[in-house]
Amino acid sequence: MAEFLAKQFSKIDKRFLQSDASRDARFDFLENRLTKVELGNEETRHDLQGVAEGLTSLRSEMRKGFDDVRTEMREGSQTQAKVIRDLSGRMDRWEARSL
Repeated sequence: MAEFLAKQFSKIDKRFLQSDASRDARFDFLENRLTKVELGNEETRHDLQGVAEGLTSLRSEMRKGFDDVRTEMREGSQTQAKVIRDLSGRMDRWEARSL
């Protein structure tokens, strides 16, 4: 009986060892996969940070460009108003001479 039980326990022990090896292999696979995912996430985070910095820079450049256009339009409008006033004055003087 003792031999029978020893054989049975030996079989059970082998099954546990096989199960442990299988489980260890699964855990190793999962650990490697998680490491790859973490590295991928880090790369993605780095890429997103670069995009965010680029957008911030673009936004700043666009604001400066819009400010420059506004200034140019304001100065152009003032110049046009001056030209119109000058022409209007000339026309008034010309009309006054014609009368």
